[in-house]
Amino acid sequence: MSDLLALVAAYLIGSLSLARLAAAAQGIDITAGGSGNPGATNAARLLGRKTGAMVLVGDLLKGVVGAALGAWLIQGNGLIQGNGLIKGDGLFDGDLGGWLGGAAAVLGHCYPIWHRFNGGKGVATAAGMILFQSWILSLILTVVWAIVIRVSKVSSIASLTVVVLAIPGVWIASQSAVAAGIMAGVSALVIARHRDNISRLRAGSEGTIA
Repeated sequence: MSDLLALVAAYLIGSLSLARLAAAAQGIDITAGGSGNPGATNAARLLGRKTGAMVLVGDLLKGVVGAALGAWLIQGNGLIQGNGLIKGDGLFDGDLGGWLGGAAAVLGHCYPIWHRFNGGKGVATAAGMILFQSWILSLILTVVWAIVIRVSKVSSIASLTVVVLAIPGVWIASQSAVAAGIMAGVSALVIARHRDNISRLRAGSEGTIA
């Protein structure tokens, strides 16, 4: 029962749309402006970089909390004795409960029950999951993201590159085919949520970052 409760709790936490809440506080419907995506990038575009950064951190923390719940409740190895961010057994780890809880949070972010299943793209929440599970892998992927975005000036290219590389990264980090499979599912979801960006990339009309 605790396994199911952990996943449901992680999903519900992931379903909290921080971008929507921040926009509503300023009397703005974030889904009606900019790209229409209730995420950190659109929040920064419509509400300012400071608010966008706050939304980004909040979305990241949803992945951290989801993974922590999974590690703590599913396998009992999380916050106190676990292999995650708080106390680890090495540079890399592959706690299955953490990957499952983090994936549930990403699912909630992309398809939030509170907002008629119309959510964001899941990049930051997936990053939070990886951060909890393996801070070294998280650091490596962040460096890759920064390099790609500096060269391409396109946020979606950097995000898509990182979620693809995360699959072999998780396998190397965890030495677990199951963990890599969960990451593959998360990556597929994130890529699917970027379908409009992919269409614009093919058409050469995707926006760039100044």
